[in-house]
Amino acid sequence: MKKNLIHTVLVFATVCSVSAQTPEDANKKAIKKLDWLLGEWTGEAVTTMGSRKSVVKMRETIKSLQGGNLLLITGLGTEKDSVVHDALAVVSYDAEKQKYRWTAWRSPGGFYSEVEIKPGEKSFEWQTDVQGGKTRYKAFLNEKGQWIETGEFSRDGSKWYPFLSMTMNRAN
Repeated sequence: MKKNLIHTVLVFATVCSVSAQTPEDANKKAIKKLDWLLGEWTGEAVTTMGSRKSVVKMRETIKSLQGGNLLLITGLGTEKDSVVHDALAVVSYDAEKQKYRWTAWRSPGGFYSEVEIKPGEKSFEWQTDVQGGKTRYKAFLNEKGQWIETGEFSRDGSKWYPFLSMTMNRAN
């Protein structure tokens, strides 16, 4: 009886130690959902602000860091040889809160944001408060393997107006 009890405890302890997931394991598993973004991307972003329409040439680079715990995203957008979008973002996952964080900086303008993103199947979306209202963004990988991103603005959170349409192709 004592021998069976010891054997049962040892088997249980082994199973628990093998199946126990550390926070780092959970982070890596969560960040892996965004692996479809990894690499170099080029394309165009079309922004519409009132009657002003701009076409910006974009280049995005997405790298995995810290052994798969983080994603680093850099983006550079030019219009007529001028830099109009120089951005850096870090995507992380908080295993304790079970939330993804997108921390970003952008110039010109000195813009900083920290928001929660919600990934789906080869997609993610996020929303943020901005001066005069809210913006929401959706990004996904389409059937052609392109990264498509859209942005919308709302003053009241109920009626939304598109202002961004981006199509990116894998450069590598």
